[in-house]
Amino acid sequence: MRASRAAVTLAAVLAAGLDLAAAGPAPAESGAEVATRLRKATTTFNEMATGKDSIVPRDVLAQARGVAVFPGVAKGAVIVGGHRGEGVVSVRRSGAAPWSPPAFYHIGGGSVGLQIGGEVVDLVLVVMTEKGIESLLKSKTTLGGDATLAAGPKSLHEGAGTDGGFKAEIFSYARAAGLFAGVSFQGSSLQPDRDAIRAVYGPSADARAVLLGGKFAAPPAARELLAALQRAAPPRRP
Repeated sequence: MRASRAAVTLAAVLAAGLDLAAAGPAPAESGAEVATRLRKATTTFNEMATGKDSIVPRDVLAQARGVAVFPGVAKGAVIVGGHRGEGVVSVRRSGAAPWSPPAFYHIGGGSVGLQIGGEVVDLVLVVMTEKGIESLLKSKTTLGGDATLAAGPKSLHEGAGTDGGFKAEIFSYARAAGLFAGVSFQGSSLQPDRDAIRAVYGPSADARAVLLGGKFAAPPAARELLAALQRAAPPRRP
């Protein structure tokens, strides 16, 4: 009897997980929720890239074409395996250009299944190439597929390839509980959060227009994030 009940309970839990995974998109975020997302991204970036325990090297950031910040990505959660998070992306056309207004993104990955426990991971993706930027502008991109992904190097020299380029289009830096986390995000998918983008920039806005179009101004709530990017990776003189 106990085994039968356990089987029924497990089936119900898995069914609930499948229902959650198949659910439609969440309602559009309010201005306050978007501002909270930007504040969390700013805090995460400052701690991981400019704080005393920073793990993102300055010389890598100096060559970066884009930065994506995903605070509090839930990895290995109960019922739905893999991970899910929300964050922001900012890019620059060249090392001498300023950072763009941030666009809003989702990150997800993994498969549906019952898992015990889980952890929350802060993630910074440093985009090093034009191909990496273009991959982020797709309706959906797969890390390690559409753009090559590697664990973030400890220095630019370490991240350099033998052909004079970089070992990957995108470097990933992750931490859990304040410590460096050797977490793999290979196979994760990134998608623009269209609802948040349109809520902030207007109904005609999309990720490409916000990041590369040059016609949208950053919202006031993004000023601290852009200032942090500017301090960590200021535009180089031509």
